[in-house]
Amino acid sequence: MPLVGRLIREGYRVGATSRQEDKLARIAALGATACLFDLEQDPPEGLFSGARTVILTIPPDRQEPGEETYARKMGRLARMLGEEPRAVFLSSTSVYGANQGEADESLTPYPDTIQGKTVLHAEQELRSVLGNRLTILRLAGLVGPSRHPGRWLAGKTGLPGGNAPVNLVHQDDVIGILLRVLENNAWGDIFNVCADEHPLKSAFYPAMAQAIGAVPPTFREEPPLPSAKVVVNQKSKNILTYTYVARISNP
Repeated sequence: MPLVGRLIREGYRVGATSRQEDKLARIAALGATACLFDLEQDPPEGLFSGARTVILTIPPDRQEPGEETYARKMGRLARMLGEEPRAVFLSSTSVYGANQGEADESLTPYPDTIQGKTVLHAEQELRSVLGNRLTILRLAGLVGPSRHPGRWLAGKTGLPGGNAPVNLVHQDDVIGILLRVLENNAWGDIFNVCADEHPLKSAFYPAMAQAIGAVPPTFREEPPLPSAKVVVNQKSKNILTYTYVARISNP
C-alpha cells in the first residue's frame, strides 16, 4: 500500500494486484486500478496492456516449499509480460550466505537457507526471460510502521547469533530506491538495498524490545563471527545517487 500511494503521488499511473479481495477497495481508494490476481492463475486479459514497467513484489509461498516451483511460476509470469515492459523484482539479501562476509553485488551468492536458494533461483529464471529489461533489488530485512523489530524476538532466551550484525532496511528507503531506478532508467542491474548501520543482534534486538515495552530477548555467549554477512549498499548510493534516510539505531 505505501508503494502504491507514493507512486501515485509522484504522478505515475498505477495498476496493482492482490490475491486478497478485501484489499482491492483500499488499493482503489489510493487512486490505482485494482485487480484480483494469484500467481497460480493466468492474469486477467489485458492486465499488462499499456504497462511500461511491472514491479514484481510476489514472495515465495512459505506453505509451498521448493525453489523450482517458485522460479517456474515467476518465469511463467515474466513470459506473460510480452516484449515491451521492463520489470523490477524485489528479491532478498538472503541470497547471500550467513558467512559470506562483506556482501556486495559482485559477490557470487551462496545461499544457505531454503528461502535464499528459492529467491536466487527465481532471480536466475527472471533474468533468463527478461534479460536487460530486468532490475533486481535485493532487500535486507524490512522494517517500517507495521514491522517493528522489537516484536520479532521479544521474550526469547538463549538465542544464537548474537555476534552477527543486523542487515535491515526501512520501507521508505526501499520505495526511495525503487523510484530512483524508474527515474534513472537503471535497467539490467542488481542493487543491494540495506541501511548503512549494522549493529550486533545482541545489542540491537534487546534495545528495540525495550523501546516498545516488550521483554528483551537474550543471546548466548558465543565467539566473534569474523565472516558474518554484512550487506554492502555502496552501489545503490553511487549509481542511483541515493542517500539512505532511515537509520538502524546502534544502541
